[in-house]
Amino acid sequence: MIEKGDLGWDHFWIDVALVAWAITFLVGVGFFVPQTKRLNALVEEHGVEHPVVQAKLAQILTVARLDVAMLLLVVADMTAKPFG
Repeated sequence: MIEKGDLGWDHFWIDVALVAWAITFLVGVGFFVPQTKRLNALVEEHGVEHPVVQAKLAQILTVARLDVAMLLLVVADMTAKPFG
């Protein structure tokens, strides 16, 4: 749309969307991958119902919810094109 439409890369909403997408990518690589490995190790060591496992799972799910919210904001940003 930017290349074919006459929009250009200098709009605020494009910068916001790219930065937010990069943050969610970095959270995925930097948080979800190692925390999921730790969760799997905890499940093997303690079992699924152990409080430590449940706490780690709750932490991962909280971050996942925030990550999804940020991606929905990217969608809303790209749809509404604020300040553009």
